[in-house]
Amino acid sequence: MKKLLLLFLLVLVASSCANREAVKPMNTDKSKTYRVGLGMMEKHALYNRGFTFQLQEGEPFRPSIQILNEMPETNTFELYFLLDYKQTAVSYGGKQLKTIRMETAPNGSGQLDVELTGLPAGRHELLLVAVRNPDKPLMTDQLVSPMETYYYRRATLLIGSDKVTEPAFQEVAVGQLEGSKVRNVFLTRPKPTSLNDMLKRFKHEPGSSYDLHFFTRPEVEKYAVTALVNNEQAEQPVHFIRKTERKEGLISLPFAFEPPSGRPLSDLTLIVVENPFERIDDESGTYTKIPWMVYFNNKITVE
Repeated sequence: MKKLLLLFLLVLVASSCANREAVKPMNTDKSKTYRVGLGMMEKHALYNRGFTFQLQEGEPFRPSIQILNEMPETNTFELYFLLDYKQTAVSYGGKQLKTIRMETAPNGSGQLDVELTGLPAGRHELLLVAVRNPDKPLMTDQLVSPMETYYYRRATLLIGSDKVTEPAFQEVAVGQLEGSKVRNVFLTRPKPTSLNDMLKRFKHEPGSSYDLHFFTRPEVEKYAVTALVNNEQAEQPVHFIRKTERKEGLISLPFAFEPPSGRPLSDLTLIVVENPFERIDDESGTYTKIPWMVYFNNKITVE
């Protein structure tokens, strides 16, 4: 099948003057619109949408990854690979790497080829996450939208068969929080009263606990929830959750982490995936329109 590249272009509104030392919101000039696109192609795609790939057992998965930077400035991206929601290493440049850094020129693009081997039989999910400007922390307690920081590609890999091994789902209740009907994921200290309690840049005390929140739609029943601290997956296990009621509202989960010692500032990335291990293409190639989004947090810097 002919290789096809599917780029998801996320509309970004950019500031005409970017601060190189710290992140600034890019929406200060509404007349300027720029785009960042993340694409992945591989010869084993079953259908031309590029969501589902069929391989034989023992066969390597060798995707070509491209980032399109339609912005008037150089941008650096850190790439992460999660297989079945666990961070995994890929082969690149003769090394096994958990993260790969790519720099893109103004109004330019970058491309790299990686290899993933040793995939067991059955259905798997691969989540590719690109983090823009990972070395630029928040210098103030400001709100930077996830659309300005995070980009992703989600794919289903069928290795020999389409057998699914579902994880154990934990049942959770749907609650409410004043003004919480927002799509992105956010973090608060325990028992928040409103969205004003959302954390952006904050000081972490050893042993502190937090609450992770996200808005849920009535039609979505199951989620996978995980996190990255800097360039490593958080030690807290991946949460696979199922709602007790099919309604909209706020899902809140306890969240604990410890940033690495000896590092003055750390980045925290929260990831919520709709309908984990479900296919968006059925066996006949029909697009099922199942909710299949991945949500991220506003940029978070931890002292």
